[in-house]
Amino acid sequence: MGKILCVKKKSETWKFNSKDVLYVKQDGREVNIVTNRMKISEYGSLEDYVVQLREGFYRCHKYCLINFNNVCYMKSGEIFFENGECVYLGENNFRATRQAFHAYFDNEVESVDSNQISFLR
Repeated sequence: MGKILCVKKKSETWKFNSKDVLYVKQDGREVNIVTNRMKISEYGSLEDYVVQLREGFYRCHKYCLINFNNVCYMKSGEIFFENGECVYLGENNFRATRQAFHAYFDNEVESVDSNQISFLR
């Protein structure tokens, strides 16, 4: 289950669930919220989202917050999401993000019954 977020911009208002957020990225004075279905841009600060989005989210860069639950795979400084979106990171940020990703899912796996997990080789 996720947290319901509401974004208001001039005469428009969007409502979405935090579990649907792929990533949130600061671009100058704008914050871009990317979900499976839409991309919303608003004036603001990434810090507002860091406070609201905690469980499953990781700050992979000074200007980017990703949802580990929607990451499909990572390779060579690229993080790919379920809808084909991609976030690029430098080597150091990528290494730290990959380690945090593994640690996050190691904790998740411990709380899941081993009969529910299958591995592909």
